[in-house]
Amino acid sequence: MLLILNEFEMMWALRERFPLHFIVFTQVASHLSHEANVEQVFSRAGSLANVHMDPDFLATLVMACANKKAYAPPVAAIKDKYYALFTGKQGGAGTSSGERGVPREDDEAEQEAMAAMDVDSGDESGDESGDDSA
Repeated sequence: MLLILNEFEMMWALRERFPLHFIVFTQVASHLSHEANVEQVFSRAGSLANVHMDPDFLATLVMACANKKAYAPPVAAIKDKYYALFTGKQGGAGTSSGERGVPREDDEAEQEAMAAMDVDSGDESGDESGDDSA
């Protein structure tokens, strides 16, 4: 007959006779779940690592990657945060508020540069006959 030993129940019953053993058991008993989490973190870090990468930046990437299931903001919220950080203004094309922030003077130049990059990358979606920059 096969008996399965429940070591948690056994240590609870023997906690008063072997207090030191009980303390050690409680500290290491759930090591398997912790090992799995650590292995996932190291695996993720190994796949993101680069020889020239700053260790703090790698740590940030690993934390963001590990916690990405906890919060997935909509694209509009990401754009709003980006514009707030780098232009000092709220809003942008397709924001959650539906309005564009204060227009910048270099918006036209930026759009022309983006269009030029699309043409340079082989995007043939535009009409080349109307291109008078050549």
